[in-house]
Amino acid sequence: MPKKINLIFIFCSLIIFFTMIPNKSYASNICLSYASRYNEINGFPKNLLSAIASVESGKNLNRAQSFKTPWPWTINTGGKGYFFKTRSSAIKKVKYLLKKGVRNIDVGCMQVNLHYHPNAFRNLKEAFNPNTNVRYAASFLKKLHKNKGNWNDAIGSYHSGKKDRKKKYLNKVNNTIRLIEISL
Repeated sequence: MPKKINLIFIFCSLIIFFTMIPNKSYASNICLSYASRYNEINGFPKNLLSAIASVESGKNLNRAQSFKTPWPWTINTGGKGYFFKTRSSAIKKVKYLLKKGVRNIDVGCMQVNLHYHPNAFRNLKEAFNPNTNVRYAASFLKKLHKNKGNWNDAIGSYHSGKKDRKKKYLNKVNNTIRLIEISL
């Protein structure tokens, strides 16, 4: 009887353990899923938000895939990207950086900058929620397109106000759109 109880305990422990492991497949697909959804809702050029997400928070998860997979638990500060396994780990790092006085921090699928968009999210949990992160980025891009009058300027301005940086970014996004289209 004790042997049977031990086996049941081990089996239940394994089930609990494996359900607690972050699902890499879910996390890697969630950004693209919301990007596709908000791209369609807003009538953006095909695969635009997916390409921006890939450029902003992309990680090489799938060697067979020609473009980087957007990762929801990503932050960037000082030009250095950090990819975390969980949202709580990413939030912990951002809180640490904020406590140290760092303000220029990009977060989530779309790398929304907390300094330049202080009212984008109510809290860090919301900032790292792929749905709210992509939804905010889509609304911001829509405003840029309305103000700039064309997609090229809107896309470049999503990343920077500096002309040389805008052009480099636009090229990256356009190349990624082509890679996404080839892979579909």
